[in-house]
Amino acid sequence: VHVATFRRGMVFLPRTAAPGAAVARLLLLLLASLRAQEDSTATAGAECDASPDTRATYSLHDASDSSLPHLCIATKTVHWIRHAQGTHNEAEQIMEERRAHRGLPRHEELHATHGRAWVLLEEVSGKAYWDAPLTTLGRQQAEARRLAMLRAAVTVEVVISSPFRRTLQTAYAAVPQLAREYDGALPPVVTTDLLRERIA
Repeated sequence: VHVATFRRGMVFLPRTAAPGAAVARLLLLLLASLRAQEDSTATAGAECDASPDTRATYSLHDASDSSLPHLCIATKTVHWIRHAQGTHNEAEQIMEERRAHRGLPRHEELHATHGRAWVLLEEVSGKAYWDAPLTTLGRQQAEARRLAMLRAAVTVEVVISSPFRRTLQTAYAAVPQLAREYDGALPPVVTTDLLRERIA
């Protein structure tokens, strides 16, 4: 799912996004990983408009800041793909449908605080869902994403993921350039704890 485009030095995201420090650091990591890839058509000394297009966007810097340099550089596209269904998602859904928190004051309190994710807390389920793998449905979802990316001719230069099994399983199943049958150069896969989900 495409949610961001950026030019080196500036990151533009939809106004509906609310990037925290972790997302900002991730995007800076991505920028650093692509730093060497310059726009071959850029002309030294040329005056270029570095402002974003007419979509409602903002940047980590204020895009209207006149002090920002006008740069002739390539635009990169960041695709964000949420992991496919994991066993923890399945457990959340089942427990929510059963309203399993009802009748137990502590569970009701946890549900009020954490929503359907209450069942994933160590206090409730131990470490059963700490590193949940994909379900059968999740593997099907990842395969469907791969086929959609193939149809759209999406090319991936780098993959950045949390170290969880569900995210890496999704990446290797969904990104066409990471598929076993792909015989080209593999994009680097970078894992970072900055992307780890935190519940409590």
